[in-house]
Amino acid sequence: MAGALEVQLAGNAYYFGKLYEKPTIGDPIRPVEPEDIKRANRLMYAASILGVVVFGLLSARDPVRVIKVTINTDRRMTNDKTHTWRRRI
Repeated sequence: MAGALEVQLAGNAYYFGKLYEKPTIGDPIRPVEPEDIKRANRLMYAASILGVVVFGLLSARDPVRVIKVTINTDRRMTNDKTHTWRRRI
């Protein structure tokens, strides 16, 4: 996120009055602004929508069928709904 927004995030922090030195993330190309919160939200939503579309297309191309079977004591398989296995069609 820091790289996409071209800002530097994280760094030193105070917890209960004590300074903890922590590494930073990203490069300080420009200062952080309140507008960066909206930019980060838009980036997150765009990435989420893109992920849904990409994985939706991939799953439509290569569907998975759910097979439910039960293993009896005599080790034969029946069509009961006890165990679930997934396999590619």
